[in-house]
Amino acid sequence: MQTRNNGSTAKMIHQLFEKQARETPDHIALIFKDQQLSYRELDERANRLAHRILLHEVRPEALIGISMERSPELIISMLGVWKAGCAYVPLDPSYPKERLAFMMEDANLDLVLTQKGCMDMLQDIQPENIRLQLWETAGLSHPAPRKKETPPVVDAADLAYVIYTSGSTGRPKGVMVGHGGLCNLVEAQKVRFELSPASRVLQFASINFDTSLWEILLALCSGAALVMAPSEALMPGEDLANTINRFGITHFTAPPSVLALLDPAQFPSLEVVVSGGEALKMETARKWAAHKKLYNAYGPTEATIEVSVARIEPNNDKITIGYPLENTTLYVLNQQGEPLLAGEAGELHIAGAGLARGYLNRPELTAEKFIANPFQEGTQMYKTGDLARFLPDGQIEFLGRIDYQVKIRGYRIECGEIENVLMAIPGMKDVTVIDRTTADGHAYLCAYYAGLEDIPTDRLRNHLLQKLPDYMVPARFVHLDALPLTPNGKVDRQALPEPEAVIHTGAGYAPPASGLEQKLAAIWGSLLGLDASSISIHDNFFLLGGDSIRSAQLANRASQAGRATVTVKDIFARPTISQLAALIAERSGTALEEIPPAEPQKYYPLASAQKRVYLHSQMQGPDSAL
Repeated sequence: MQTRNNGSTAKMIHQLFEKQARETPDHIALIFKDQQLSYRELDERANRLAHRILLHEVRPEALIGISMERSPELIISMLGVWKAGCAYVPLDPSYPKERLAFMMEDANLDLVLTQKGCMDMLQDIQPENIRLQLWETAGLSHPAPRKKETPPVVDAADLAYVIYTSGSTGRPKGVMVGHGGLCNLVEAQKVRFELSPASRVLQFASINFDTSLWEILLALCSGAALVMAPSEALMPGEDLANTINRFGITHFTAPPSVLALLDPAQFPSLEVVVSGGEALKMETARKWAAHKKLYNAYGPTEATIEVSVARIEPNNDKITIGYPLENTTLYVLNQQGEPLLAGEAGELHIAGAGLARGYLNRPELTAEKFIANPFQEGTQMYKTGDLARFLPDGQIEFLGRIDYQVKIRGYRIECGEIENVLMAIPGMKDVTVIDRTTADGHAYLCAYYAGLEDIPTDRLRNHLLQKLPDYMVPARFVHLDALPLTPNGKVDRQALPEPEAVIHTGAGYAPPASGLEQKLAAIWGSLLGLDASSISIHDNFFLLGGDSIRSAQLANRASQAGRATVTVKDIFARPTISQLAALIAERSGTALEEIPPAEPQKYYPLASAQKRVYLHSQMQGPDSAL
């Protein structure tokens, strides 16, 4: 057992932000493209939104959906919801409509804040009892009413947000997280990671994942500047590197699979790098630890983002998840619930300030995962399903999962949810989904299925894209006459065959002919480490080794090559060069043969870190907090 304690007294997360806004009102709080908002401006705009929300007569702890693209409005909405005594539910506009409709109805949202670009989609799926509020018509350009609406009293145990995670039953589950855990995390980590008004934190994670809150709140509760960017400027590789350097980012959080694609020596402004979301490999750790202050963080959504962290040094011979955070206790227990000695592997359990309230509308699952803590009467602990052990020095080593949950590029995925969606296909007899790793260390999902026929891969992918986010769509599908079973009748995952190496995945070899096809072949070759001249226009990107992270890079580069927008969903739906080239030609209104061939690739030096000037003012603005 390991415990840490501190003297945290904050109750609500927006109070930490308001305190910072009073202390540094004129410091830059938020940067997006060419826009900048000071702490005073951000606080005042959030206050105006909170007043508008209260005019809707929302109930205490009301759940309010936020469906927006990356923008200042997104951050203002989060703060405004909290100031109104409510909790928010992120609704990613890129999610399948069916998934969004389920989340909206399951959460019984009182209100959804959105933007023009998302309004039509939401109106198509809007449950009758849920109101949509268009940001542009929310009246936020007008001053707040003189008579302030009184927000409900909020306590540390009250909800701050509900985030939906993958569910093994085939439907996502909402995790209910309170203010107290967020305050505990932020107050501890802004000191550990040396945040100051001179810092700049990149908002990299999707708003649908709690890591985004980690980034947002570390910045806004420490006087630092939060830097946001459009999704295309955050594509792992050159785009992300240029964004880090252009804005002089000092603090960056990313999964190891993203860090592996970047060269730490290219980023003079970077000071602190936090790895999380999946296991950190020694090669990546040593590369970054030699140049930056590198930390390895661990924590499930059910325990408010993070419960332990380790400082990784270049000479470390083992990667650990370190020691527990303040006001947090970690236990490693055997199947009988008894503590294990150092070196003995068991299930990791979490207790303390960060524990979530449970799962929304899922009392049985809550009771199964959030159990009574026998070591501290009257408290609970969370069964993580993670295998771990204590080392002699008290640090914790993560050993993997006990169940079949996996993490791909930082995304937490219940393979059972994918399996349930595939089983709905007529003629499907049996399915199992596992994670595998390519020769160069990239993790990907592989689906094995048995049915009446060998179903075309495109059909399987399109079926999944109607139900699941693109990161949950397997990169490989393998048809078997029957899945191998253990003596007790369960699928023998160890006996599942490796996907066969594929030279050409389509109807024989057909070389790229048009200029656009040649450009796409060159991009594929660069991303997959293949000779572009060996790639057929009928080859399947995923069967040649493509995965979710490479598909994001391909979408970005294909958009630039064809001068037409290409999304990750397009890559999944049209995974061959011929299909993708036809789509780009259609969207650009240009015939394939009219697009010139690829030019020799030019490499441009990364923009140098901008010189940052911070204005320190002793003037205190009026206290506009609710």
